[in-house]
Amino acid sequence: MRQKNSVSALGRESFLAPVEWSSEGWPIMGEQRRLRLDGPGPALPRQPLPPKPARDEFASATLDLEWNHVRNPDLSRYSLSARPGWLRLKGSPVSLDDLASPTAVVRRQRHFGVQLATRLDFSPTRDGDEAGLVLRQTDALHAEFFVTRTNGERRLVLRLSEPVKPTEPCKKTVLSDISAPAGAIQLLVTADRDQYRFTWKSDDGKTGDAGSIPTSALAVEASWPKGIMCFTGMMAGLYATGNGAEASAPADFDWFDYLPRE
Repeated sequence: MRQKNSVSALGRESFLAPVEWSSEGWPIMGEQRRLRLDGPGPALPRQPLPPKPARDEFASATLDLEWNHVRNPDLSRYSLSARPGWLRLKGSPVSLDDLASPTAVVRRQRHFGVQLATRLDFSPTRDGDEAGLVLRQTDALHAEFFVTRTNGERRLVLRLSEPVKPTEPCKKTVLSDISAPAGAIQLLVTADRDQYRFTWKSDDGKTGDAGSIPTSALAVEASWPKGIMCFTGMMAGLYATGNGAEASAPADFDWFDYLPRE
């Protein structure tokens, strides 16, 4: 894993390495049995893939193959046709902490420096419903930047969920909790090698800073001392949940941006 200050948010990555065969017929990988992050390659013609747009407009009939679900999804909770040009998620009782399939679509974070953003239209009528952006390592290690309803008021919350022990519920820390602006809202996460910073922007141009989370708090190494192994790296995306009940309203996402910054 590529690391910064002995931690990595990216997890294990696939790469190619040179191979030589010993006289006994064993493959020897790397240069002098040591792997490097870069090195010479074979003199083959380049076949670059066409670049993908940074923004997914959710304008197709199906989700792009870069999107993943957590375990086996209930596909009836996902729609690209209920509101054309938007991804609609209908939250279930399953939360991001549960060993089940929450209503979520996530894609791999492939760069240390990246900006993630979405525009969310969500007006819950029941306290406890939530929808927004998620950064997910495991069921017990994730961060959420979401719109919810508390005591009848629409709120915008930044929360960190951390593992305690494999048999115990994760520890939840609310880092920011403010009144959410009316209407649709843009949620943004700006990542670098040291931190994730969370900001928001309303449709009428108002902006705000919800705070930051150190990369070390969400890195794969953060769960190992608690007895929870993970190697796949950060998955970032969109989610909705009723936290033990059916969500009272659908969460509509207008688009999703993945903008590398390194």
